[in-house]
Formats: sequence, structure tokens, C-alpha cells
Amino acid sequence: MLFLFLICHDDTFAAPDSMGPDTAAWVNGLERRAGGRVQRPAEATVIQVRDGERIVQPGPRTNEPEYVAGFDVLEFATVEEAVEAAAAHPMTPLGTIEIRQIFS
Repeated sequence: MLFLFLICHDDTFAAPDSMGPDTAAWVNGLERRAGGRVQRPAEATVIQVRDGERIVQPGPRTNEPEYVAGFDVLEFATVEEAVEAAAAHPMTPLGTIEIRQIFS
């Protein structure tokens, strides 16, 4: 099964120097399909179509204090394995990881 890990934190987050190497070590041995950091919410573009009209707006869709800062797409046999992997992610003690199964 494929899972989307949404890596979230707020504006107070400051990555320790070990974050890059720790994350690389965490990924080693996992079935990672994709992943990386994403732009900050203020740099986002929001697109909607309502009554046939395209609406394009700058900035985030929500004003939540925590926001998606990165993602991973990983393969696991069970949701329990995904939870165990998320619990071991270097960001878990510093932020939040939301797990969602990807349906095919």
C-alpha cells in the first residue's frame, strides 16, 4: 500500500544541523517513491473553478499555525508499519506527520 506522509511544522521550527543526515538515514531501507520539501504557504497559489470561472489567488488556502513543509510517498504492507515508520521520522519530535493512504 502507498502512503502519503505530510510533514508539518509551524513558523517557530528551526531545523537542527542533523536534520538532513537524520532524514537520509531514516529513508534508507524504506520503499520511498517520492518526497521532498515544499514552498512555504505564503508562496502558494490557490486555484478554484466556480460557475465556470477560474479563480487564482496568492497565498495559503488556510491560516493554520502548522502547515505542510514536506512530504514522502512510501510503500508499506500495513498501516501499522506506516505508523511505526512515521514515529521514527526525525521530524516527529519537532512537528507533526499526517499519514494518508493513497488509493489506486
